[in-house]
Amino acid sequence: MVVNGELVDGERVSLSARGEAFAYGFGLFETVKFIDGRPCFFAEHFARMERSAAEAGLTLPFSESEAFQQALSLFEANGVRDGVFKWVAAKPESSGTTDFFVFVRNEGLSLSADPIRLRLSSVVKSSVAFTSRAKTLNYLENWLELNAAQNAGYDECVYCNELGELTECSMSNLFFFKGGALRTPVLECGLLAGTIRAQVIRIAGEMGIRVEEGRYSPEELEDADEAFVTSSGKGIVAVSRFGSDERPRFPDVDSKLIREIKERLRQAERDSLAVFKK
Repeated sequence: MVVNGELVDGERVSLSARGEAFAYGFGLFETVKFIDGRPCFFAEHFARMERSAAEAGLTLPFSESEAFQQALSLFEANGVRDGVFKWVAAKPESSGTTDFFVFVRNEGLSLSADPIRLRLSSVVKSSVAFTSRAKTLNYLENWLELNAAQNAGYDECVYCNELGELTECSMSNLFFFKGGALRTPVLECGLLAGTIRAQVIRIAGEMGIRVEEGRYSPEELEDADEAFVTSSGKGIVAVSRFGSDERPRFPDVDSKLIREIKERLRQAERDSLAVFKK
């Protein structure tokens, strides 16, 4: 693990019980895929953390290039080439300082994933809350809802906001096809501006697919032709059904169109590795 720029034994890292990171979850994180010892879409992830940090009143202690070098040193020290790593910016005490942690979350990559089953969460997400729009350390509710969905026989859950509009899943952004258009909830509904979400919107546009960011109800998702979710760790994962039916809800699961978007995303990931040099 890298802590404030220094390689340390991760088993010995601790947080002060009186600090705001431990007491209130005052901090931010990014989850980043890496391939061949290089992080994917690093600039986009760092820019999002900078924006969230500014809004939360945190000052990041390292520049983008310094954080990038810390990631490279982490991969080298751990002897890993592919996987997912995280960095965390947290407020340790009632001061202007910020602790910065970089660590490997898991080694190796799964380039393919089985279609998942979604259920609607009973939790209402605020469309204006900072915790709905940023990746904060206040992630307990997401974790509880994910576990509840899995215990009920699903793989993921999807939230609505106070207006009954779809927002996102517990760990991913949501897309669905209907009427020849690729639809995804607009950011103003209260969701994370996902790095892979932005890439999919760009790729779909380049493919000539009409992309609509809007306000959608669960009923519109139920009536979709096909659906998928996106995240930095898993990329694009098709949805087999939404709701309690045992049969697949969507007639075309992991279609040729979704597979083409997946392939273009994988190429975009590799193209992003060349942005920084060791």
